[in-house]
Amino acid sequence: MRIFPLVMSMYGAWVLGTASAKAQNDTCHGSDAHETKAETVCPHFAGRPQNATEHQWMWGAGRANVLDTYLSPLEYTGLDLAVQHRTERAAHWGGGRVTVLSMYGGHAAYMKSPTDDGKEWDAELTAAGGLLYNWQPAKHWRFGAGGTVEGSGGFTYNTRGSNNPAQGRLGISLNATGLAEYRFTLWHRTATVRGMADVQMAGGQVGPGEGGLL
Repeated sequence: MRIFPLVMSMYGAWVLGTASAKAQNDTCHGSDAHETKAETVCPHFAGRPQNATEHQWMWGAGRANVLDTYLSPLEYTGLDLAVQHRTERAAHWGGGRVTVLSMYGGHAAYMKSPTDDGKEWDAELTAAGGLLYNWQPAKHWRFGAGGTVEGSGGFTYNTRGSNNPAQGRLGISLNATGLAEYRFTLWHRTATVRGMADVQMAGGQVGPGEGGLL
């Protein structure tokens, strides 16, 4: 069996975690970095303790689409559930403008064929890490650009396949990463709206096929 998964999902995420301070050092004020006690105060952590680490949990739900090309092409669709944990902290170098980013996540989808006589499961785990260079052109805005390396592993399982119904896969990619963030006060607490995008620059994926690797 050869299955080429093309999973496309749209996730609506709700951020439950907020910044947790690891050290109560000087904080930033305004849009530019400044020197305080011979230490550069990071501009992208305005209003927060320096050397803080942010942790967020995000959950999402969407629609999965997998194209099964074994024997005859069939498009399987169904519900896709996802979870992701994101961590960001200031690097120990870079004058306070560089942050270290790490993300771990996974998704699981249960899908049906158009005729409803075939079912498929698809699941994948991912881990990514990288660096962002940040700047703050205005008081409430932060922008970042950098890159991440992402590894992934998953499988697709067809419930009606009697001959090798499952196929695993491993992948790695090098991504260009961009971030835009806006902070504001909501009910006397700091709230954040953040958008982040990854563009794959290079990568590869392998999976066991019939007598070899795909």
